[in-house]
This record gives sequence, C-alpha cells and structure tokens, in this order.
Amino acid sequence: MKIAIYGWSTSRAELILGTSDPGAWRGADPAFAAACDAVSAASAPYGHSRPIRLTPQRVARFLEELSKPRTTVISAAAAIGVSSAAIYQRRRRDEEFAKAMDAARHRRGRPRGVTRARPTR
Repeated sequence: MKIAIYGWSTSRAELILGTSDPGAWRGADPAFAAACDAVSAASAPYGHSRPIRLTPQRVARFLEELSKPRTTVISAAAAIGVSSAAIYQRRRRDEEFAKAMDAARHRRGRPRGVTRARPTR
C-alpha cells in the first residue's frame, strides 16, 4: 500500500491495518492482491484525465439542451460533461457551431443579446 498517498505515517498504517507490515494485508489473499494489481494497472495515473471531445453526438445533445427554456450555456455544457470554456472556445473557432448555438437560443424564445424589457413603474 502506498502510505504516502494518504499522508499516513508507518505507525498509523500499522495501527489501522493491525499489522507491523503495512503491505502484508495484500499477501494474505492472493486473489485479492491480484485484483488490486489489476485495478492499479487499469486506472489512469494520479491527476490524469482524458480530455472529453466535442463529438457530433455531444454537440447535438448540447444544442438540444441549450434550446430548452431557462437553460444556460453552463448547465447545457455540464449536461454533456464538458466545461463552458470548451464550448466558448469551440464557438470562437467554428462559425457553424456559433450559428447553431444562436439558433438553439432563438428556438427557446430568447436570442443571444436580446434582454427582457424591465417593467416600468
């Protein structure tokens, strides 16, 4: 076990695991040790995450979400698992995507740049 990841001292690990050898708990059950090794090998390194791409399917889902009433770019982006920064970056680079975003906003009844009139007193 990598004690340093959790910030535990060796004596703390010994207390928690009930053994004088913090790595001994894996050796007691070979099947469990093999399973732990398989999970470690299959998982991404600490702090590593794959960038989520805006595939055509995700773009379609985003535009569908954006066309719903009271939906913001932030909430529509979150619904497809990307950041709003990624959406705006794509918007700046891709004119067709920008037009599609504007069309989706227009379908929901409030085009971009048009604000509601304030009630007069």
